[in-house]
Amino acid sequence: MEPNEILAEIRATRDTLMRDCGGELARFGDLRRGGEARWASAGHPVVSFEGQPPVELPPMDWDKIDAAPENEILTEIRATRRAIAAEGDSLRTKDPESLALREDPPKP
Repeated sequence: MEPNEILAEIRATRDTLMRDCGGELARFGDLRRGGEARWASAGHPVVSFEGQPPVELPPMDWDKIDAAPENEILTEIRATRRAIAAEGDSLRTKDPESLALREDPPKP
């Protein structure tokens, strides 16, 4: 099966399910939960994360990150992120590694 055929089948199934729910996301969720309940009552294992708190990621260990050898491009990216974070925005200062850097498009 070609990848495009797989995507087409996934999209067709998704569209059919959403059409059955009238395009309402809440009804779609109810339909999925009902299906899970039917599978569970039939003895099939069902994995659900409903009601579980989100997993908390550990804080960044900058000393460990800085100690790891890296190439010059990564060094420059990290230095730029930290410089941007140091400019002021308190949200960015907390986790400079999460900053997305984009170059300005070339001028014509």
